Amino acid sequence: MSTVIISLILIAIVGLVIRTMYRDKKAGKRTCGYGCAGCASAGVCCGHHQAENADQKPV
Repeated sequence: MSTVIISLILIAIVGLVIRTMYRDKKAGKRTCGYGCAGCASAGVCCGHHQAENADQKPV
């Protein structure tokens, strides 16, 4: 019984984290917390960053 309760709590926590990340992305907030300068996925994480990084040369 305790395994079921702990599993349900963990599923709820993961669901809340995913919901928060989805809402932040939809609101245009960065989900990684860092700038895109050092990010390997800078071109695909957020669409509006592609225009900012277009003038920078890839490393």
